[in-house]
Amino acid sequence: MSKAPADFAHPHAAPGQTGTHPPIAYPNDVITLSRLNAGTTPSGGDDVVALVVHVTIILVVLQIFMWKLQQHYISGIDDKYILITGCDGGIGRLAALRLDALGCHVFAGCRTDEAVLSLQNMATRRLIPILLDITAQGSIDSAFQVVIDNLPPGAGLWGIVNNAEVPGKMGPLPWLLDRDFYRIFSVNIIGMAKVTSRFLQLVKKTQGRVVLNGSIHGRFANPFTGAYCMSKFAVEAYADVLRRELYVFGVTVSLVESGNKMTSMYDIQRISNGTLAAWDDLPEDMKNEYGEEYFRQVLYLGTKMVPLTGSMSCDDVAECYEQALFSIWPKSRYTVGVDAMFYLFASYLPTFLSDIVYRMPGMRAVPPHVHRPAPQYVQLSHNGEELPPPSAARTRTPTSEQLTRVHHRSGRVVHSASENSS
Repeated sequence: MSKAPADFAHPHAAPGQTGTHPPIAYPNDVITLSRLNAGTTPSGGDDVVALVVHVTIILVVLQIFMWKLQQHYISGIDDKYILITGCDGGIGRLAALRLDALGCHVFAGCRTDEAVLSLQNMATRRLIPILLDITAQGSIDSAFQVVIDNLPPGAGLWGIVNNAEVPGKMGPLPWLLDRDFYRIFSVNIIGMAKVTSRFLQLVKKTQGRVVLNGSIHGRFANPFTGAYCMSKFAVEAYADVLRRELYVFGVTVSLVESGNKMTSMYDIQRISNGTLAAWDDLPEDMKNEYGEEYFRQVLYLGTKMVPLTGSMSCDDVAECYEQALFSIWPKSRYTVGVDAMFYLFASYLPTFLSDIVYRMPGMRAVPPHVHRPAPQYVQLSHNGEELPPPSAARTRTPTSEQLTRVHHRSGRVVHSASENSS
């Protein structure tokens, strides 16, 4: 075997050192190796925590940036023309007056002559009240002509605010008649679609905005408000489809999901009258099935729980209308109200958890004679035959044949009590 030359330098030798000396361990290497052996390197769990922290910070900064953009409005607001429905009172009237004070030209749709005269006395000349029944196509066409006559030549609408809605009767779904469903759907979704379709050509001219009045109950449905919740779930779908269809035309669609607002729509006497009318319309056999006590519980939940979660102020909803119309970066959805945030959170929970809330005492109506039976389980054999429940199998008295067969193995015969008695 040939030997290495004398001037051979080991790969780990120090600079200028020759020969076949063993590797030299430097202090830094020793320190690094000791750290590795001691397990001081970051673990996988620490990496995950750091990643979560960084993503959270990025999301918070992004949310603040978007919020700042939403607070900045487009220019030329005083040249914009807006149509609002449902301005007889409540949120619609408040929003119309707010936009009028902002300098916009507003067409305020009202169902009655009294509301038209009232708005004329309260607003400036920029606000034009018009008669508009969104359930009647003839009324919609007449309002369209009024808007065309009052627009500058070649101009269009910057925005449509579909604010009109009705609450419907409060009560269990089997208590509602066909006309109750038709009335609430004809206003809350069909009328909304009619108005939007008729005036949309004017919004496309300006590449403007469409604002829809939804509800958080289009995300989370409450008992005894079934028809209203059904209509608002339909509004959710309508908003999603319309937003995706109108994107190519440059039209923005926003949905306002508010909680309960104590306007005239949620007047206590109005709720009571609606529930009482639904009860009176029931046939006698259904009244006997539910009982007077159940009716009183439903009435209590409607007149006590709704005001408990509702808000007296409507300014936040009107402000969301304004932001959806004029913000540089409008949101697709605006969730308004403390109760709305709670229901939004509940809508993401597993169904069995959100249902628990309405099974608690004080949150449900239960007829006195109704008792929910315990679940019954059936055990099947390998060939599909039903087996006796385990409790019955344990308590079943063995026959004399079984006892005889068992005890023959031990050399004893035991007779049953019936045989002894005979």
